[in-house]
Amino acid sequence: MNIVQLLHKSARSYPEKWALCLGLEKYARYGEFAEKVMSIGFYLREKKGIRVGDRVAMALPNSPFFYEFLFAVWHIGGVIVPMNAKLHLREWDYIASHSEANYLLLSEDNIEPFQRQQTSACVVETPSIIMGSALEKKPYPAALRCPDDPAWIFYTSGTTGRPKGAVLTHRNLLVMTLSYFADIDQIKPEQTIIHAAPMSHGSGLYGLPHIAKAAMHVIPQSGGFQSDEFFQLLANYPEVTIFAAPTMVVRMMRSMNDETDTSNLRLICYGGGPMYVEDTRRALQVFGPKLVQIYGQGEAPMTIAALPRAAHLKLEDDEDWLSRLASVGVARTDVEIGIFDQNGKELGPLSIGEVAVRGDIVMSGYWND
Repeated sequence: MNIVQLLHKSARSYPEKWALCLGLEKYARYGEFAEKVMSIGFYLREKKGIRVGDRVAMALPNSPFFYEFLFAVWHIGGVIVPMNAKLHLREWDYIASHSEANYLLLSEDNIEPFQRQQTSACVVETPSIIMGSALEKKPYPAALRCPDDPAWIFYTSGTTGRPKGAVLTHRNLLVMTLSYFADIDQIKPEQTIIHAAPMSHGSGLYGLPHIAKAAMHVIPQSGGFQSDEFFQLLANYPEVTIFAAPTMVVRMMRSMNDETDTSNLRLICYGGGPMYVEDTRRALQVFGPKLVQIYGQGEAPMTIAALPRAAHLKLEDDEDWLSRLASVGVARTDVEIGIFDQNGKELGPLSIGEVAVRGDIVMSGYWND
């Protein structure tokens, strides 16, 4: 199945349900979201010659257009190569070249500096160029894709010193989505996810299960994380989930006062780095039992281990509570985890070694490596 069908199924079931918001402003309903995706896809296919299997890169700050463009590429059978908007121009150029991208989307303020030092062969445009074109509005079917076809090339730190492109297939992304429902949370259309962490990475990936269930996606006006802005959005949107790095959770707690309203908070899904046990304990005191820790990497996106809500709670005579909070939890439903020494021998519990993961979540390989 083409992963774009997650959107189209929600659009058919909930066409009038709000899908995308920018700050406190409503941006697009699910039906409009799907129509825009097809229009942008038509432009890329007919005006720019993007074909099935072509790589399409983008380096955009968080915005509703991020998802419109992402799903447009999938609709026409392309492979998206999202890049962190805060990377250096040379890093964008390297990734665009290494991935053999045919097309690169950049924000307005970056296109001229990038083109002055560009060595990659891709066509470079901005969202305003796309939106300034006469976009076709007639619906057309999504490209057929097989489960093991590439969908997303996730560039991550590698042992070579250069970023490596982890090739994530449509199967990988679907398994990640279903695993969220199995291990993290059940999502309903009346819920909200706030994208304050980069959508090119964890927050964007965890948007997929929320799109599959027609939840609302809120992108802060700032395009990132600011504590005051987050709490303003939290007060105005229902049943809020946020994917946050541990530093973001700490910043939230530091900025709170007696008047801070967190009643709309449903879940803080934290990961991407270690969380000090004392910070986790304080977060439980401040937010209540609304924490889930995830452990993953680009090669097995967001889905290796998890410490679920229930495991954060201290039970009576619970001697393992602190060690549990210091851990990354247990293996996710769809993966097997082993710890191995340098000779490839599997080790027992409480051993130090290399983490090995097996399951349908694991990438198909590294692009051109």
